[in-house]
Amino acid sequence: MLRRFGILLLLSSYAVGCQKAATPTNPWGPPPNLTLANYDKIHEDMTRLEVEAILGPPGATINTDVKQPDGSILKEVLEASWFWGRASLPSEGHQPNEETRRIVVQLKDGKVSSKEQVGLE
Repeated sequence: MLRRFGILLLLSSYAVGCQKAATPTNPWGPPPNLTLANYDKIHEDMTRLEVEAILGPPGATINTDVKQPDGSILKEVLEASWFWGRASLPSEGHQPNEETRRIVVQLKDGKVSSKEQVGLE
């Protein structure tokens, strides 16, 4: 849990974004691919490439090296994240406004094993 929080904090601090090749309707808003409807399309046993066909390339991945029988090393993606965030400076008498959208997909053997989301509408 602490590792995941640290990764998400790192992503937040760098405002890592992700966008599918599309023109946003609002250049200051979230990319059009980070929606609850797209999140609902993702299901267990989908491949990472099938998820990327829906969401575009991930903003971040967590990988591991897997040694193959021939001695070569294959990078396996364990988790892929799509993130967008925005924070505004507080004006006098107001609180700062923060908005976050995030989809995180966990993979096992190259296929979706679980997913989670934050802030999707």
